[in-house]
Amino acid sequence: MGLLSLMTRGAPVAVPSKRRGSPGGVAPVGGTWQVIANSDDLAYGGSDYPVPETVDANHEGAHGRPHSIDLALPPLGEAERRHLVEQICHGSFSGRELKNKPVRKLVQGWLSAAQQALLSKHAPERLTLANGRAPKVIYDAANPPHIALRIQQLYGVNATPRIAMGRVPVLVHILAPSQRPVQITQDLAGFWREHYPRIKQELQRKYPRHEWR
Repeated sequence: MGLLSLMTRGAPVAVPSKRRGSPGGVAPVGGTWQVIANSDDLAYGGSDYPVPETVDANHEGAHGRPHSIDLALPPLGEAERRHLVEQICHGSFSGRELKNKPVRKLVQGWLSAAQQALLSKHAPERLTLANGRAPKVIYDAANPPHIALRIQQLYGVNATPRIAMGRVPVLVHILAPSQRPVQITQDLAGFWREHYPRIKQELQRKYPRHEWR
């Protein structure tokens, strides 16, 4: 008799590598797990994120198990998203009613306490930066996750922030004091080094009362 292992993904960001403990008696070193179904497959209306058909177990233990497997986790599938939308819209007849629905709480209800903790850690609602600020992360299925802050709010943040165990760089929308974007980048160090001196000269004349470093 074989063993079925179910992996759930509650975020729109894929994880290229996720280690999961596996029972040594079922999948010893050299043993192989086979992917039976992937909710992100094109057949279910998903994005077809590449997932290997088979995964070999190895000697590295994880989650209290003697062996483990390294998995590529696709984002939340299209079929799952449709089901979530149906649940969110159930009983509502206007945009005003939908606006007040506890969407986050509903989505989190799909997850165990451990999964919710992992979701908060690797796909957080807010991202704490090196300077202590915690902007909201915007997740969009068609674009990389991003944050938006004024230049002054980014002082002290020299490296591009990352999520998903450091594997996904966050897109930074850098705003002028007018809240208009002056740069959109995933290379924050390059922005400070190559673009900020010129932008500072231009904006300092327009906004002399703001802090400029």
